[in-house]
Amino acid sequence: MRIRQGLRRIESLLPLWFSPFLSLLSFFSSPRLSVFQEAKSKIKVFWLKSLLPDEDYFRLVAPREGETALVVGGGYGCCALQCLQKVGRKGKVIVIEPCPKCLRFLATLFSEKKNVVLVPKAAMDRKGECYLYLYLTDVNLSAFSKGMPVKVCADTLDDICAELGVERVDYMAMDVEGAEIEALRGAKRIIGRTEKVVVGAYHLRNGKPTWAWVERYLKKMGFKTKVTDDGLVHAWRTGTRSNAGSLI
Repeated sequence: MRIRQGLRRIESLLPLWFSPFLSLLSFFSSPRLSVFQEAKSKIKVFWLKSLLPDEDYFRLVAPREGETALVVGGGYGCCALQCLQKVGRKGKVIVIEPCPKCLRFLATLFSEKKNVVLVPKAAMDRKGECYLYLYLTDVNLSAFSKGMPVKVCADTLDDICAELGVERVDYMAMDVEGAEIEALRGAKRIIGRTEKVVVGAYHLRNGKPTWAWVERYLKKMGFKTKVTDDGLVHAWRTGTRSNAGSLI
C-alpha cells in the first residue's frame, strides 16, 4: 500500500506520457484488478492521443493549479486527464459525456480521483432526451451526422452547473462534434462566469465550419478571441494570463 501511495505522489509530478507505466508498476504492488483496469485505460488514452489530430486546447490559455475546469465532450479523457494534471488535487474537473462506452472508460480512468465529476449527459440548449448518431467509430456521437441512433439524456450547461453547485468556471474546453452552437446557447449564465474557453469549432454545419458563429458569440459575451489554424476558438477575459505568464 505504501509503495502504491508513493507512486501516486510521483505520478502527479511527472508528464502525462509517463503515467501508464507507473500504473503498470503500481499493479504489481497491489492485487486489486481496478489498478490493472486503470493502467489499461491510461495506456489507451496515451495511444489514442498519439493518433488524434494536433489540436492543442492549451496553446494560449489553460487551467491553473486549484482551478475548476469544465470539459464538455469528454471522449476517452485525453483533455480531461491533462486538465486534472494542471489543476492538481486542490482543483476540480467536471467531465460531460453522453456516450455510454466512453462513460464506462472514463469511470475506470478516474475511479480513484475524488476531484473528478462525470456527468452522463449531452450538452444542448434544452433539457430532455435526444438522439445522437454514431459515426466514424463506435464512440463518436453527433446530432448532425448519419449513423446508428443512440438515445441519450440532454441538458443545458447552465442547469448542469446549477445542479452541481458550480458558480464559476475557470477553464472550459468543448468538443461536441458539431453541437457547439446548441451547447453554448444553453450556457448563457455560466459562460458569463467563465474566464477561459476553448471550443473545437472545425465541425461543418451546412457545409461551413462553426468557428465564425462561435467566435462571434463569445465576443458578444465579452471575451477576447483568437481562431487558430486547427479550427479551435480560444477565448479569454481581459487581464487573463497566458500559459507563458504574460497578460493577453
